[in-house]
Amino acid sequence: MGKRLETEKFEIPTLWGVFIAEYSDNGLRKLVFPRKFVEAREYSRKPDLSAKANKLAVELAEYIAGKRKKFSIKPDLSGYSEFSLAVWEKMSKIPYGQTMSYGEVARAIGRPKAARAVGRACGANPVPVIIPCHRIVAKGSIGGFGSGLDWKRRLFSVEAITG
Repeated sequence: MGKRLETEKFEIPTLWGVFIAEYSDNGLRKLVFPRKFVEAREYSRKPDLSAKANKLAVELAEYIAGKRKKFSIKPDLSGYSEFSLAVWEKMSKIPYGQTMSYGEVARAIGRPKAARAVGRACGANPVPVIIPCHRIVAKGSIGGFGSGLDWKRRLFSVEAITG
């Protein structure tokens, strides 16, 4: 068995609720959406956040406000398969406000028959929004989203994606 990775968890308050962020020494390891979407008029940043968690809080707030199109947060993707890493790299290059289908991603990474596997990699994405898996759609529908379709629709709304 491999060495257990030490992580540190933070609650990241936003206008949409509290996200849970998990960091390793190598970067953001996991980002968990709030269980339920809330729309607050204001929120207060927790003063005890570390510099890295505060940076994530600021970038999430900017994204939610429609002022940030790309995150600078470095994810820690160690331990994942080459296939998942290839899918996530391709997803990371989809421009803000645009989408690709599972099949298009599969073809783009040289695995044209792997659309379902692309879907599984999307579902396994540990840092949604940072790696924008919400920009992946099914042919003829918005597809799925690990945190739920209400969240995906909210993200589409921020980016003015119709679907």
